[in-house]
Amino acid sequence: MLRLAGALAVVFVGTLVTPRADAATGRHPLPHIGLWVQFDNRANSFAGYWQGELIQRWTEFDSTLGHTVADEAALQLDKMKAMGITHITYELRTADASTAIDHCSSTGIFPTCTVCNVLGLDWPIPPKTQLDNLRALFDLADSKKIKIDLLLTTTHMEEIPRTNSGKWIGAILNAVKTSPALDLVLFGGDRHTIDSNGDGSRDTCGGQGGEPPLWLGVKSYTGDYLKWVIPFAIARGVPVNKLSAEAIVGDYFVDSQPPAGPDAQDSHLWKPIGTLKGVFDALNVPVAKRTYAASFYEHTKCSTARNLTCSGDLNPHAWAENRMQDALAVIGQKNAKRLLITEGASAFPQDWPNEHAVESLGYLMNKYSTGGANFWRWTAFMSSEETDPAAGNAVKKRGMDFTYLPPKNEIVDLGGFHLTAIPNGSFELGATMPTGWTISGNGTARRYHLAGEANEPQVPSRGAFDLRLKTGGSIRATSNPIAVDPNRTYTTTGNLRFNWSGDPNPFGDPATRPQVFVAVSYYQANGQPSATKPSDTFRYFQEDGAADFRTFPIQYRTPADAATLRLTIGVARNGLPTAITLDADNLR
Repeated sequence: MLRLAGALAVVFVGTLVTPRADAATGRHPLPHIGLWVQFDNRANSFAGYWQGELIQRWTEFDSTLGHTVADEAALQLDKMKAMGITHITYELRTADASTAIDHCSSTGIFPTCTVCNVLGLDWPIPPKTQLDNLRALFDLADSKKIKIDLLLTTTHMEEIPRTNSGKWIGAILNAVKTSPALDLVLFGGDRHTIDSNGDGSRDTCGGQGGEPPLWLGVKSYTGDYLKWVIPFAIARGVPVNKLSAEAIVGDYFVDSQPPAGPDAQDSHLWKPIGTLKGVFDALNVPVAKRTYAASFYEHTKCSTARNLTCSGDLNPHAWAENRMQDALAVIGQKNAKRLLITEGASAFPQDWPNEHAVESLGYLMNKYSTGGANFWRWTAFMSSEETDPAAGNAVKKRGMDFTYLPPKNEIVDLGGFHLTAIPNGSFELGATMPTGWTISGNGTARRYHLAGEANEPQVPSRGAFDLRLKTGGSIRATSNPIAVDPNRTYTTTGNLRFNWSGDPNPFGDPATRPQVFVAVSYYQANGQPSATKPSDTFRYFQEDGAADFRTFPIQYRTPADAATLRLTIGVARNGLPTAITLDADNLR
């Protein structure tokens, strides 16, 4: 996330994305879907495996887990892969070997500014064991068909000559450069010490963030470092399209390019994506071989204004769209697929939950055909973060069990293979009744003006209307036919709102309980129901409901004789003494 020390004195229905693998009837919302990953140490109630710690302990046997650390990483990668994950961002820092984990509280203190050993590989020369274990992580990821975006964060960006930097980076690149799992190398970090107040004196430790201070400009020490390290990596056999640095996108203060201290080129800040482009320009990197990595956290326009005047505030989704358009204007609209978010979610999750930011970013990347994203994050660093509203939800809750938090459903949605389109899936078209849907049963149905409610829709991309069904006994809405391939697994997602209590049969046959359901009915080319499997039904009960919308992805496999399907959204009262109201929106 954004660090400025040293600088200062649901998916749009009908938008098609090229499938990742083959020319099938359907689409992936994103060609690249990933997570920023720290692996969970499920046997440790305090924290997960720090990134360097995982590498250092790779072959150790954990008696609580009953297997090695490597086996644990494999298990968690399997869980990610099952969600549709194709990539992970993994960070390693220039760590000081002398700083064991029990002394990490004294690291990062000026003027020594050491980096805790568990956060990366030993500086300046990682031992062979660490490099062998790092290579083993890449081999493991390759066996799972997961790519790694490797973030190398230095705290020695100012070093001249760059002798130790060359040793550290060269050793790591030599270890992984031929791995099929290597997708991207990102160069992050900062100087060892910086001038925090612009008085010309180094007075604090440089940042340890993955985002280098590109806001200082192409001719700053940051630009000089990147203009050295990218050719250095190319000379060691890493293709230039696999080399980049994270540019912060969306910070109002930085993008306004205000005056700054002496470390900043021409004594003002620079738009980071513009600096990254300037570095590529200076190195004569062909446009077709550039990868623009972005750190993209959603927030309101004016929340990052700091001391600047900011008028016309925008909500997080609208401001993110504005900044995405701006980033594409900098790099060129035709280069959209070269824009890759290597970390992103919500900057202020206490106000804009991570799950909403993931849904919003997924929609925007789909709409503007960008390269995809690795979202923040697989699991929390420390258990204490899970009770800190400013930290935001991860995908996996820390602990022995594989219990998931709300962003997980957004990841499953974006990682799945979807129907080509669901006609009128957000119910924006029609009069009283939605176009393209047939209503049947006992109860009422109508297009409901959701935007007439305060704070709705939760995510603006969902549109202004939804479908409201209210039971007499049972009522349903069925879509027009949608083309599919046989023997293919599809993901279909909707945002549903329902809430009731008083189930008269909470432990009975699921088919007899009060419920909301989504049915998928399969048809042959002649229009007759599938002879192999007529339908699948997914049921939700009172324990699944909430006062506001939740994201519900379903996954199903079409039978061998399927040519089309119809989706049905329904509600069955089944003995509940009161009526059930369902709001359904943003089917994708």
